[in-house]
Amino acid sequence: MRKKSTLDEVCASGIDLNPMLDVVFILLIFFIVTASFVAERTLPVDPLPHSPAGRTSKTVVLRVGAQNNITLEGQAVELAGLKARLHRLIAERQEFPSFVLVADERTSIETYAYIMDIVRLVKITRLPIKMEKLASQSVSKVDRKM
Repeated sequence: MRKKSTLDEVCASGIDLNPMLDVVFILLIFFIVTASFVAERTLPVDPLPHSPAGRTSKTVVLRVGAQNNITLEGQAVELAGLKARLHRLIAERQEFPSFVLVADERTSIETYAYIMDIVRLVKITRLPIKMEKLASQSVSKVDRKM
């Protein structure tokens, strides 16, 4: 009978968890201090001037709509013909024009990737991107089979 009363006393008194909490906090501090934080990779984007006066007549506007519609200087362009049109446009101008990509925020990332590849092939080194909600346009859609 004596054993049962000591067992009841131990169970009633509970277990002291303070040492375990101390060890947990020390480990937490150790991992926070020794952790190396990873910097997120971002794309460099040149900001556009907010005033219309900042845009010169040499600036070529490339627009991409919500349904992946592409227009270059207000004319509809298929993705397959974009490279040729850009080459022709650069050849027609006496000075190398500056380019601006005005894109709808709902445009697919695949379209951006195709356009950036074409821009790189044409040797355009700076392409500022302006995101906005464009009105839906009835121009040709991008050919995704390319």
